[in-house]
Amino acid sequence: MFFFNKVNRYAKHNRRLKRLLIFVLTAAGLLYLLRSEYFQFPDVGNMEDGLGEASFDYNVNANLLDVETIPQVFGPSETAVLVMSATRQAALKNHLEQLLRFRPKHSPMPIIISQDGTTESVTHLATLYANSSANIFFIHHKNRTGVGSPAQKAAKNYFYISQHYKWALDRVFMEMGYKTVIITEDDLDIAEDFFSYFAATRRILLEDSSLWCISAWNDDDAASVTDRSKNDFGLYKTFPTSIHLPDSPVDFSKVNVDALMKGEYDINLVPILRNATLLSLEQLDGVLDTDTNYKIIC
Repeated sequence: MFFFNKVNRYAKHNRRLKRLLIFVLTAAGLLYLLRSEYFQFPDVGNMEDGLGEASFDYNVNANLLDVETIPQVFGPSETAVLVMSATRQAALKNHLEQLLRFRPKHSPMPIIISQDGTTESVTHLATLYANSSANIFFIHHKNRTGVGSPAQKAAKNYFYISQHYKWALDRVFMEMGYKTVIITEDDLDIAEDFFSYFAATRRILLEDSSLWCISAWNDDDAASVTDRSKNDFGLYKTFPTSIHLPDSPVDFSKVNVDALMKGEYDINLVPILRNATLLSLEQLDGVLDTDTNYKIIC
């Protein structure tokens, strides 16, 4: 997910794409959390999260630039990749190898590994990869607040995930000075054109005030979820057969991304929705015409 810090825009003038319906709900929850305190420019060394004082442990080792020097080295206009991790050492290693394989060699984007919790195998792996000369860095969120509180019991692990996200985004935006960040998680697979996609869409994120994030995430591309031998568009296993990591990369610098700007997007979308064929959920079990647009009655 491509995320943008729009604090400066709001201060000067007085938040569309993580996972179909599930992503929309998740992103909305995250954005709500960020808006609650994120725009207040708190003192990160003494921050109230509603459940008591938060103590942030910023882990710095020999392979990590000091937090105070990072903005001067990189500058606020660059984009960083923020890798969210916690307990999955093997998944993190696989994800980092993909990022390094596809990251542009001519301009290696900084990769910041952020670990939540104290799983030693993950910490060890992150420190092995962290290397300032390779633009790979490691930050560590160890101290959790609100443990055992009613809110934590109700939200379970999502309570700690939200804390980690806010903490890591505060580090990247407020302390390191980045203007945009690509957020990934340790269990994600990325396509070969991953960086091309975000490089091309960064401009519309900056220019379109209605956009708060741009997503390349799709939860329906795994082989265990899709049956690509099917060519119909029924529900469940056959529905997302056309959605998967691309077989060949796309050069997004040659794609007209302006069509995604709100003005053009809305103008083109309205007639498509108006003229789409209306279907009920029951009718989705049949074979549908792939050249026809449909809208569903839920």
